[in-house]
Amino acid sequence: MLVKPRIKPGPVDISDLRNNPVVQWQYRNYFVIALTWGIIIPTVIPGWSWGDWRGGYFYAGFFRMVAVHHVSRSHHVIVFS
Repeated sequence: MLVKPRIKPGPVDISDLRNNPVVQWQYRNYFVIALTWGIIIPTVIPGWSWGDWRGGYFYAGFFRMVAVHHVSRSHHVIVFS
């Protein structure tokens, strides 16, 4: 993502993935799965456990996503530097 590849990538055979029903189900339902496990579940667990719905939403949901995105991007910078 941060540097140009030295070798031009060629075509990849993904026919096995196109024929896999589990992978196709995940592909069709990606947004629902990501929303459920990325926002809803991290909000509901602290909300039901100790009544902190806002904390679960902001800290467990969005702060986690921001932290993961920043850490994953900094990893690429460190590896390619």
